[in-house]
Amino acid sequence: MFTHDQIVEIIDLSEKSYALLKWVGSSLKRGFLKFDVVHEAMQISEATKDWLIRHNDQIPKNYRPNRSKVDAFANFFSTYLMTSFELIEKPTNILKTDGKCFCWCCSYLAAGDNLKLRKITKNARKDAQELKRIYLTKLCDEIEAPLISSEINQILEDKVLYPSISLATYFCRFIILC
Repeated sequence: MFTHDQIVEIIDLSEKSYALLKWVGSSLKRGFLKFDVVHEAMQISEATKDWLIRHNDQIPKNYRPNRSKVDAFANFFSTYLMTSFELIEKPTNILKTDGKCFCWCCSYLAAGDNLKLRKITKNARKDAQELKRIYLTKLCDEIEAPLISSEINQILEDKVLYPSISLATYFCRFIILC
């Protein structure tokens, strides 16, 4: 189960991630952002954290994560970039100047208009359904009320419960990431 504070934090990080991405896009058009620090052998979340810390003073206060939440924000934001968007061009075609970073974080952020929303594929829907199934199974185990597969299927097909199960699964996945 989630506390009120956890839900508020997740929604806040989600809203800040979207606002930050919009701000990055407009800042790129003005030539305001630099990608001149090369992130070698870093995971995308580590590169995102480094980028956030280096650009902290440039990022508008209402889009920037609290210092104590930089790790959680970097994890969420990098996952948001990678799962919600795709690059139209390959990273090497986006940053053409020598000395620029080609890591996934900088490539996605520098892409600007070369980012497009991912389409929801059959496989993505199937994966989402499986994540919901896993969430429900774990929830039932926690409260010691195991359900059989057919009961879980009924719950997953219930149109009234669908939004709540989707949000609960989303929150659960977020907490695991952070």
